[in-house]
Amino acid sequence: MRIVFLRHAKAVGHDEAPSDRERALTDRGRREAALAGAAIQNAGLFPEVAMVSPAVRTRQTWTCAQTALLGEAREVVHDLIYEADADTLWDLLCNESGETRIVVGHNPTLLDLTAHLIERANDASAAARMARAELPTAAWAAFECEPASFDYVSPRLIAHWRPPRD
Repeated sequence: MRIVFLRHAKAVGHDEAPSDRERALTDRGRREAALAGAAIQNAGLFPEVAMVSPAVRTRQTWTCAQTALLGEAREVVHDLIYEADADTLWDLLCNESGETRIVVGHNPTLLDLTAHLIERANDASAAARMARAELPTAAWAAFECEPASFDYVSPRLIAHWRPPRD
C-alpha cells in the first residue's frame, strides 16, 4: 500500500474561532493546500481513499488539495484522527481499503508516524532527515509498505513535499 500523510494547511489562530475544531484555513492555507494537491498528483500518487479529521481546517485542506488530483477518492471522516496517537492512526489506516490512502490530519501524530516509518526504513537520506525533523502546515510525506504491525512494518519513503515559504 501507499500512504500519504498530509498535514492540514495554515489555519486561523485559536483566538479567531469558537473552538479548535472550528479553525478555518487562511488564504495562505488554501493556496498551500492546492499546491500540496498538485505536488501529490505530480508525484504520481492518486489516493483511492482519503481519511480526514473532522476539524474544519483538515476538511478544507482536503477539499483544496483534491481539486488538483486526478480521479475521485472516497472520503472517510474519522473522528479518531483529530486526537489519535500514532498506533491508533496506523490501525485505522491498515483497516481501510485502497492501494493508495491519504490521511489529512494534525501534528504531532502525523510527524510521529512519519518519524517512526523513516526510522523503521533506516533511511538517512536528506529528504528523510527533513521529513523526520518537521512536518509544517500543508507538508506531506508518502510511504510504500505492506500493512503490518506498527512495530514491524518495513516502509520506504517515496516522496516528501513542503510548501515554499515567502
